[in-house]
Amino acid sequence: MADISTTQVWQDLTDHYSNF
Repeated sequence: MADISTTQVWQDLTDHYSNF
């Protein structure tokens, strides 16, 4: 279940990109 791990990283990335 590596999907959860990827989701956490993606959420962090999207959060930073959203600020852009």
